[in-house]
Amino acid sequence: MAKYSEYQKKWVEDNREWCNLYMREYRRKNPEVGRKACKSWADKNKEYRKAYLAEANAKRRTTQEKATPLWIDKELVEDMYLEAQYQGLVVDHIVPLKGKNVCGLHWEGNLQLLTSKENSKKGNRF
Repeated sequence: MAKYSEYQKKWVEDNREWCNLYMREYRRKNPEVGRKACKSWADKNKEYRKAYLAEANAKRRTTQEKATPLWIDKELVEDMYLEAQYQGLVVDHIVPLKGKNVCGLHWEGNLQLLTSKENSKKGNRF
């Protein structure tokens, strides 16, 4: 790990906006460097990553359980998940379960099948 002088630290602090723009452009032009760094970090931190993913999945399941109404047609929802798996798609909530301005329910009328790329592009937006 590189050691920085007080002058270098202060310069970066004083030029934070320029540094952020420069790094954003560098990452855009060199995506393989970012992928390599992420993979390297994940390989070195397997236990931390495993715990983080387990916690994230538990939160997602809890949110989904809280957003599931009693009147849901469970068979229809299960069929959608099976169909998505069969077609190689993902199930997306049209109205996000935890949105910024609106929160949806986990029921068959709020589900749609998308490719994983479309789902990533949509993000957590309505």
